[in-house]
Amino acid sequence: LLVLVCGFGSASGEKVKNEEATYGYGPKVYAAAAMSIRRPDLQHWNELLCYYFQTGFDHLILFFDEAGDPAIEKTREFGEERVTVIIRDADLEKQWTKGKLWEKLGAFIESEVMARQMLNEEVAVRLLREKDVG
Repeated sequence: LLVLVCGFGSASGEKVKNEEATYGYGPKVYAAAAMSIRRPDLQHWNELLCYYFQTGFDHLILFFDEAGDPAIEKTREFGEERVTVIIRDADLEKQWTKGKLWEKLGAFIESEVMARQMLNEEVAVRLLREKDVG
């Protein structure tokens, strides 16, 4: 299960319009992706992450629903400069309550994966804005 939230910019840090992003062709661009993951297939996990890096993503923000997910350690092997790992905990749930979607989705966080994904996406957008990515 995955949600992508992207922001683009030039190698110099200047913002560019999404349609100007070259996806690996021409000038280097940076991008960020936010994914909500629930027990990914470890056999193909590295391939998936490498795919995003090869297509122009310099950094991935990944939300893990379960602290014991074995993919967390595999993901951390890429290093903090390449991935941000966010595990569902009290701090993340507090961030959820600060978003616009909380009022509508908060009642469903235990029963609906999609509610958590949407709240994670909102957190990711805030993180990207803080980093001035898109």
